[in-house]
Amino acid sequence: MPRSAPFGSSELFAWLSARHAVTPYRRVVDCGCGWGAMGQAARAALPGLRELVGLDVWGPSLKKVGRAGIYSSLVQGDFREEVELLRGADLLIFGDCLEHVPRDVALGLLGLAGPRTIAARIPIGSYPQGAHRGNEAERH
Repeated sequence: MPRSAPFGSSELFAWLSARHAVTPYRRVVDCGCGWGAMGQAARAALPGLRELVGLDVWGPSLKKVGRAGIYSSLVQGDFREEVELLRGADLLIFGDCLEHVPRDVALGLLGLAGPRTIAARIPIGSYPQGAHRGNEAERH
């Protein structure tokens, strides 16, 4: 999301860090990883994290973020269709991406059985947006 605000991110990752200190997350999936901002925050907040998977539908962002070395692995796919990948994670991060899918689909993803924790950052209010940098998945 081109106008994403950092509001709440530091609090979110402080909370995740406290949980990680008690029972470490083994496998984290950053859904809609985009340019890697949430992945970088996860790496900083979750020391010793064994596996951080970046999942995004748009190839150009994966190519760029792959060069940054943030993620253990990258998967090009739509998080709505990667249910098994999502179920196999201890932590799912949805940073500025759930607003791009219909509400019932987003609620279904949040109700997945399997992950110990689901963290989501979404805009409050309506922010219509077209494709961004050629990425049609950014529309809402």
